[in-house]
Amino acid sequence: MNIKRNNFWSAAKAIAATLLFGISIGNAQFDVFITEIADPSNAGPSGRFVELYNSSDADINAENYSLINYTNTNTTYTFSQMFSLSGIIPANGFYIVGQPGFEEVYGFPPNQISTNDPVDSDGDDKIALLKNGIVYDMFGNNGAVSTITNGMNFENGRAERAASVTSSAGTWIATDWNVVSGNVDAPAGFDPGSWIGQPVQEPEVPGTVTFTLADGADNTLPENQDHI
Repeated sequence: MNIKRNNFWSAAKAIAATLLFGISIGNAQFDVFITEIADPSNAGPSGRFVELYNSSDADINAENYSLINYTNTNTTYTFSQMFSLSGIIPANGFYIVGQPGFEEVYGFPPNQISTNDPVDSDGDDKIALLKNGIVYDMFGNNGAVSTITNGMNFENGRAERAASVTSSAGTWIATDWNVVSGNVDAPAGFDPGSWIGQPVQEPEVPGTVTFTLADGADNTLPENQDHI
């Protein structure tokens, strides 16, 4: 009985810690994930944004999601470094959180505007997507120094999700990202609202119509008519 009680409280504490501190579930996967993080070299904060992609065929309510920022080598975040989303993340579509001035830089408005830390990274921070306090997707390894060598430094550049990625990853996978640091200008060097891994929608092929002629029918075409 004591063993069962101890197991129960251990599980309860683990769940509480996950909700409070955003502990990641390494093998968790979800339909929404980060596809681009921007820190342009020429546009200042106005050009910074975080782009999410919904790979499912259904719209998803964004209200349970939030972005967090682990500054520099911090292993934890504060609630001032959290930004909650709102609205809808469209099916097979994008959701962009941008800074004030985003529209002037890129030519269209983002889904949400914020100056909070996750959307104001200078390229050496780690950014995570949470749902109900649980880390479902992660750029960078919190606690580590961001360098060009380890693929976590996108200062004056961009971090783009590799085309091979199809779902989120609660832990940092360097090969899942294409990172460029330095001399990436906006708007030309970025593509908010688009992603190299987005499936191409194949055009519908018209159906084939088959005609069957009755026995003995004249199957010659009228003069000057070469098609039906």
